[in-house]
Amino acid sequence: KALSLSMLGRFDEALSCVDEALNLNPDYIAALDFKQNLLKGEKKFKEAEKIIDKCIKLEDTAHHNFHKAEILYELGMASNNSQKIKEALKVQNKNIKKFKIKIEESKLECSLRANIFYKLQKHNECLALLKILRKHDPEFNNPRSPIFFRMLTTLAALGNMKEMDRLLQGWHPT
Repeated sequence: KALSLSMLGRFDEALSCVDEALNLNPDYIAALDFKQNLLKGEKKFKEAEKIIDKCIKLEDTAHHNFHKAEILYELGMASNNSQKIKEALKVQNKNIKKFKIKIEESKLECSLRANIFYKLQKHNECLALLKILRKHDPEFNNPRSPIFFRMLTTLAALGNMKEMDRLLQGWHPT
C-alpha cells in the first residue's frame, strides 16, 4: 500500500502506512528501508540517516551501506559540507572492501563515487570512473544524461577543452 501511495505522490500517506507497519514491528527491515527511501525522496536526509543507521545495525549489508554513503553525500551537498562528503567516501570504501564490490561492475556505486570525487575536486579520479560508466550507459551520448553532463563538467574542471569539443562533436541543441 505504501509503495502505491508513494507512486501516486502521496508521500505523507505512504509514510503513515510505513509507520503503521513499524508500530507493529519496529525492526521490520523492509519497512525501515522503504522509509529511508521515502525520506531521501523528500530530501529529509537527517531523518533518513537515522533510519539507515538502524537498518545497518539490524542487517549490515552492501545495500544499506550504499544508502548510508548516498545519504551522507546528499547531506554534504545540501549543506555544502565537504566533511559529510568525505564521510560518504569512507563509508563507501569500507563497503567496497567488506563486501568485495567491484566498482566497475556496479553502476550505482561507480556513479556515487564519481560524484563524490567530483565534489572533492578529485577530477582525474572522477574522470576515470566516468569512463567506466560511459561503457555501461546506452544513454551516455544523450546530452541530458547526468553522466554526459558530469563528464563535460569534469573535463572543464581539468581544462581539457579538446576532449570536451570531441565529446560535443555531432551534438547540436534543438
